[in-house]
Amino acid sequence: VSYRENPFTRRVNPHRFYRSENRMIAGVSAGIAEYLGWSVGGVRFAVAISCIVFMPFVPILYMIMAFAVPIRPSGLYEDKTDEAFWRTTTLAPRTSFSELRYRFRDMEDRVRSMEAYVTSSKYEFDRELRRTPSIS
Repeated sequence: VSYRENPFTRRVNPHRFYRSENRMIAGVSAGIAEYLGWSVGGVRFAVAISCIVFMPFVPILYMIMAFAVPIRPSGLYEDKTDEAFWRTTTLAPRTSFSELRYRFRDMEDRVRSMEAYVTSSKYEFDRELRRTPSIS
């Protein structure tokens, strides 16, 4: 049973922080990169530098996350576009709402132009031209 088929584990927005199966040590760095949409190598490099600079804190936090964060379930997203949509919705909801607002404004403009055409005299003229005379 995939993650999406089980109604008890399925959430409305499946985009959560998970450890990745693309792992070197425990998958925490790769999970962070997948969650944020960043480069895995860049996150691993940043974690390695942080381990050197903040010696006792970062390795302990990394190990806690390795045990506390679950591994990403299989079948979490239907496809890549589904994953991209949920990542955008989670990380930049303002962008998602802006896109929706744009789409509704565009629809409203198209409805207004259709309404203006239907109520114009040009519509009546075009309708008269299309009407075929009946032969008696």
